[in-house]
Amino acid sequence: MELTELTALTAAEKIRKREISVIELTNAYLNRIDKLNGKVGAYITVCEKQALRQSESVQKKLNCKENVFPLAGIHLRLSLPEPALATRSKITLCDFTAMRVRRRRWKAYP
Repeated sequence: MELTELTALTAAEKIRKREISVIELTNAYLNRIDKLNGKVGAYITVCEKQALRQSESVQKKLNCKENVFPLAGIHLRLSLPEPALATRSKITLCDFTAMRVRRRRWKAYP
């Protein structure tokens, strides 16, 4: 089974048991995104350097046996209708249908 096919709970358990590292999991996801994103277009922006830095930070904490969130190091993909709430200075996708509806509401309620 590929690392990217693990459930969040299974991946977290394997990380805690040191069967895999957070960095290995991150690289598995980044490789999968690199391999498939040209075909499926699921991501506009992939923050590879930031993901690797964060995974290294979490792995260091785990190596030092620091207390971390149980799902620390687990990767999530979020789709948010308002990119300004989720990102700064990154290109993101927005649901334009939802934005048209909101724009009408904003005009109605200044």
